[in-house]
Amino acid sequence: MDRLEAIRELAKHDHGILAPEVAQELADPFGVKVAPGIFEVGEGRVVAGPPGSWEGVGAHVLAHQIARSLGLNEGEAYPDVRGIGSQLRVACGAVERYLESQEKEG
Repeated sequence: MDRLEAIRELAKHDHGILAPEVAQELADPFGVKVAPGIFEVGEGRVVAGPPGSWEGVGAHVLAHQIARSLGLNEGEAYPDVRGIGSQLRVACGAVERYLESQEKEG
């Protein structure tokens, strides 16, 4: 998976908690190491299973990590927003634009 494919896949996980191995697969093209945590998952959060305690990585958290690894900082390269769905969208969007501009400069 290349970096553009990875960030586009990550952007699909609105309000998602990713299994550690899935998060790492998406982070690998960027050289980012994920740090899973324990989440109490209920209404409004998306996992591949029932509500309860889950080990994983918030999709929005991973998007911020990837953006920072490329020198794209919240509040500078993309807006500082509140909701986790919005955070995911703006961080992934900034990364995608950055990668596309790198390809054009080629």
